[in-house]
Amino acid sequence: MIIKNRGSFENDIAQLKELLSLRLTDKQRFLIEREIRFLRSGEKGEKDSAYYIDYYLGRSKNWAVIHDLRLFFFGQTAQIDHVLMNRFMSSQ
Repeated sequence: MIIKNRGSFENDIAQLKELLSLRLTDKQRFLIEREIRFLRSGEKGEKDSAYYIDYYLGRSKNWAVIHDLRLFFFGQTAQIDHVLMNRFMSSQ
């Protein structure tokens, strides 16, 4: 069972692309372009992983799947790409 589907980085990438239209130093432009490449690469990996997880476990009544879980605690944020919970509490 899929509890939460995966998100997308498209909004983040679009905002970074908007920044590229501003007057920037070469270093700023380099850093923004690098961040866009990292986001695209990370999104591909997460998308591939989510596809296989959903394919094998998405319809199972024995598994719960949460993609892109964000936890906030006293001003700190943690982001977990995929959480898989087995109702039998085993590592199968």
